[in-house]
Amino acid sequence: MAGVKWLRMSLLAAWLIIVLSVTPAMSANDVAPVMFGYVEVLPSDAARSEALKVEAIQSIAQRYRITLADRTGRWSLDEVLSVQRALAAMESRFAELADRDAGRAFRLLFQEVTFYRDQAYRNNIAYAIGGTIGFYDTWARLDEMARAFYLAHELGHIWDTRTSALHLTMGEISQAFAANVGAFVDEKGRYQLGGEFPGWAASRALRHRSDSAAEDWAESLAAVMVPEFESSVRHIGRARFTEVQRRVNEWVTYAETRIRRPARGVE
Repeated sequence: MAGVKWLRMSLLAAWLIIVLSVTPAMSANDVAPVMFGYVEVLPSDAARSEALKVEAIQSIAQRYRITLADRTGRWSLDEVLSVQRALAAMESRFAELADRDAGRAFRLLFQEVTFYRDQAYRNNIAYAIGGTIGFYDTWARLDEMARAFYLAHELGHIWDTRTSALHLTMGEISQAFAANVGAFVDEKGRYQLGGEFPGWAASRALRHRSDSAAEDWAESLAAVMVPEFESSVRHIGRARFTEVQRRVNEWVTYAETRIRRPARGVE
């Protein structure tokens, strides 16, 4: 029995020698990745873009109380950042026109508006209705300045509805604007820009909506808010610029009294 036991021990020892001789030495560093290692998964470009988009949408909602939502289309990061920059520029322009801090007044005017992203519909750029603005694919294909101009135009329509019941119909702001700049409706029912509008320049007509008071007002506001856009063909004249500035000052003054007014029950 002792001989058999000794033989078994000898065979085991020989097997261990063979295994150790053909197995490369491993350090603790070699073993660690197997036992404790992990694979770092970096977010894809799409995931990073989506995260930045969500962050920008939340920032807009927090500062302006304006909601951006997908509908038949989907907001991209680039488009959301365009909206954010356009709103910031308009806020600064309000302050410039009012010659004082007008940030809170600007935000009060346009709070609770929803910006929807819609797919292409004919060649439409954007539209405003009932406290919402829809932006089509055509708007998304524009450059940064054009996007800002048409956003300001649609916000002009939103402003025009603020005095109506449930903010559903426009007209009070734009009708007063039209009267103050000398616009009128002729005997055939056509809207006329009036003698205060510059008319022709460099042998070509200026670009300006002339189909209604609502469009005249929105286009004039946009031209004042984004004066760099198509500046050679967007002259609206002194009367319209002055009326837009007056309206901005009037709103800022009203908003300041509303902001300072204490809440009911608060001394």
